[in-house]
Amino acid sequence: MEPTKKEFQAETDVYHDEERSAEEAVRSRYIVFTLDGELYGALLLQIREVIKMTQIKPVPHTDAWLKGVINLRGRILSVMDLRTKFGIRPRTEGSGLILIAEAENGFAGATVDTIEFVREIPDADIEPHPGIDTRIPLEQFIGIAKVGEKLIHLLDIAKIVGDLRNQKQHQNNEMKIESHLKESA
Repeated sequence: MEPTKKEFQAETDVYHDEERSAEEAVRSRYIVFTLDGELYGALLLQIREVIKMTQIKPVPHTDAWLKGVINLRGRILSVMDLRTKFGIRPRTEGSGLILIAEAENGFAGATVDTIEFVREIPDADIEPHPGIDTRIPLEQFIGIAKVGEKLIHLLDIAKIVGDLRNQKQHQNNEMKIESHLKESA
């Protein structure tokens, strides 16, 4: 027996609600990591992969928070030190991880101490811009999440990495201009 139009609509609505809920759950999943014992999180959708700390080749004449570059399967990626970027004391140990994140203008890495967990954090549990003074630029700071008794600083890692990529492009342009001026002189 064929379902009536009303029954079909009800089944379709349930299916779309489940589909929408699954999409929302994916968009609200965060990877939670530590920097100097504090919890930070980034949208999982912005993370391409997590790799073990590897040899980072320093790049001269760059900001202190730019650790350098790595060769990741034939691709050269910039790596930033989030501790230095946010004014947190430097690591004393050599271990750690690198989050490979995607921004509009490509991929870059960001060093973190450890990965704690991945979990869904609903918008209702996030206090956007809670009126605290932070070294993290507001456009890169999503807010603070309450997960049980823990507070997690949520970051827009794509914007943070995007700034790194934009700065790298700016430095490349400056070097091209300097080179061109020397050739013209």
